[in-house]
Amino acid sequence: DKRSPILIPNVDIDGYTLTFYTPCNGCVLRLIDENDVVVYSTVIPTGATSLVLPSYLSGDYEIQIVRGNFYFYGYISL
Repeated sequence: DKRSPILIPNVDIDGYTLTFYTPCNGCVLRLIDENDVVVYSTVIPTGATSLVLPSYLSGDYEIQIVRGNFYFYGYISL
């Protein structure tokens, strides 16, 4: 059973563009509103270094990156 350290995603946002400083290949990205409703969900493509979020989103969201059994989350304002 090989165990390796968990690579925590390092992500930045500028406007609607997310930039991935660590690989998030195949991870699920979700945005959740204040009512705990998933308003956006996508699979991060292999090799992607950035992702543009839909411009119809506006407000404060919890951002989740899901890798297998691990959930990483933070908060963003669009």
